[in-house]
Amino acid sequence: MLQVLGHQLVDIDNDNNISNEDWNKAIVVSAKELQSKDFSQLYSFTGKPTLREEIMNHLALANGEVITKTSLGKQLDKKNIYQKNALPQLIQTGAVKEDINSGKLSLHSELFKSAIRFHLKSLEEN
Repeated sequence: MLQVLGHQLVDIDNDNNISNEDWNKAIVVSAKELQSKDFSQLYSFTGKPTLREEIMNHLALANGEVITKTSLGKQLDKKNIYQKNALPQLIQTGAVKEDINSGKLSLHSELFKSAIRFHLKSLEEN
């Protein structure tokens, strides 16, 4: 992932001064690229979202809000987040992290979060 981001950052920078704008552009381009590569094994960017994708969508859109297993279940209209072992499998595969002390759930990386956000935004626009 770092290689993809670094490569995009070098390609985007045209004045030998990497700015916040360069970073933002590189993240969007990298997220798009990784949707079809590394992240495609963790999240399906095509078709109707499964419970796993719905869980990750909520975590991607959290915007700093603390999300625990209890609050996640409420946000998903009381869907059983353990159905088909959805949440435990996400934690086991590393797609979702759980802070042992606080119980806070989050996606494994900011780049993964950006890839999902970019995907959801493109769905809204279409």
